[in-house]
Amino acid sequence: MGKDTMKISLRCLLLPLLTASGFVLHGADFEYPYSLDEARELGETEGAKFHAEFGDTEGPFHWIGSARTISSSYPDFRVRMGEGPSLFDSDVRDPAVSLKVYYFVNKKGNGLGVVYRAPTRGEHLPEDEPVDDRPTAHRALSEAAEYALISENKDLLANLIDSGLDVNLPVDLEGGTTALHLASLFENENIVSFLLSQGADPGVRDRFGDRAIDDAVGKNHTAICELLRLPEGTEEMIDGFPAKLVEEAFLKREAPNGAAFFVSFNGNRASDDLLKLFRSHWPNSKIYPASEMVEGVSGRVGESRSTSVYRHSGNAEHGYALQLSLNEAEGDGFVWSVRTASGPSLSGGGVKGIARKDYGYWIAEQTSSWDE
Repeated sequence: MGKDTMKISLRCLLLPLLTASGFVLHGADFEYPYSLDEARELGETEGAKFHAEFGDTEGPFHWIGSARTISSSYPDFRVRMGEGPSLFDSDVRDPAVSLKVYYFVNKKGNGLGVVYRAPTRGEHLPEDEPVDDRPTAHRALSEAAEYALISENKDLLANLIDSGLDVNLPVDLEGGTTALHLASLFENENIVSFLLSQGADPGVRDRFGDRAIDDAVGKNHTAICELLRLPEGTEEMIDGFPAKLVEEAFLKREAPNGAAFFVSFNGNRASDDLLKLFRSHWPNSKIYPASEMVEGVSGRVGESRSTSVYRHSGNAEHGYALQLSLNEAEGDGFVWSVRTASGPSLSGGGVKGIARKDYGYWIAEQTSSWDE
């Protein structure tokens, strides 16, 4: 899966019934448990903070759904609150910021939209600036290394390595790309061969989950693919599948820091071995089996409740259902899919694709995605 594909967010578009002044929904028999203040607070989860509201503010309200969108992806889209400022003013037109909208309807059938600012989801765009903990010498030499790679100057690159450039650390911190990534991307066989001789690890991934082989396969550069080929050997297995296949299909990208996930695999409870693998790859996330997930209460007024989010059965922590599937494809390879959702009636989505083994690597290709 290429970097451009990875940067495309799973976007939840605003409901068609939404208009500049609100929306209207008639003919439904609802309970109306939320006051205006409670409606404003309902979506303040996962780091999301109240930003604005639009529509009819006369309560009480019934909550009917939500949507989320990357603010910078829709520079021409405008939702206005009467004569108020645009919800897409410059302070939220930022790739690190998304807008989460909760939709309510009141007893008159008029709608209220409550907008929250939140970080973008980590599976689509890196949320945080990377911490530069590279050694001082490597950091100082990285810019010169990029020049050497672009200009195909092997002698300069050799001098930089002798002076302290680490071939397995990023030369481009933002993208996490190593010298081997760039040499493969620039289709330079001689530099790829030289870096491998200097100990470059072809299994290192950049911030978007790509390895040098992914760039070479994407460029259809057979000679570089052959240089990067891994020797055949016995594969470690997890739940009857090669562990490297599981990593490639589900774990090539980083998870949001601090997020909690309730994992199921092929419709069943994830095994302890699979949970251990996820925890080793996502050390800053909390990984639970799906059997510890319950539908939790997101808000109440009196005895009326809205059961709409997933929580841990023991500590009531909010989290995401992470539903994984992996099965043999017709012919060769495996069909994989990942679905995430934060509640049974909240927006979610997923991706799916095909994974095949080539040049000694499991290589997963995303074939489609969906929003809910």
